[in-house]
Amino acid sequence: MLPQSNLLLAFLSVQILLMGAVVGVVAGMLAAALLRNSWSGVGWDAGLGAMGLLGTIIFFVVMPWPRNTVNIVLDGKVVGTSTMNSYQHYSPAGLTIAVLLPIVHEASRRWRRVTSN
Repeated sequence: MLPQSNLLLAFLSVQILLMGAVVGVVAGMLAAALLRNSWSGVGWDAGLGAMGLLGTIIFFVVMPWPRNTVNIVLDGKVVGTSTMNSYQHYSPAGLTIAVLLPIVHEASRRWRRVTSN
């Protein structure tokens, strides 16, 4: 579900971009340290993490998904139902992409450096 206010949507998008950038920087720094790369690509890793997280969340919000109905049961009686038409677990998928894109970027930098010599 998208927020009703454009200002709120912009605010939440900036928060998601910042969170993805932090995840991308951390993953990129760890990958650069393990692969013995320079720190010059960490800025790209921040952008990859930010766009990976926001892009994945937007993709899963607008992608149609089979309807999922869950019954809410209290004391053995059905109290209510909840139906969703979108993928419910987009945050872990987005964080996975935000971590993997910087790692792949650092691995490709390492591969280019090794094969160019």
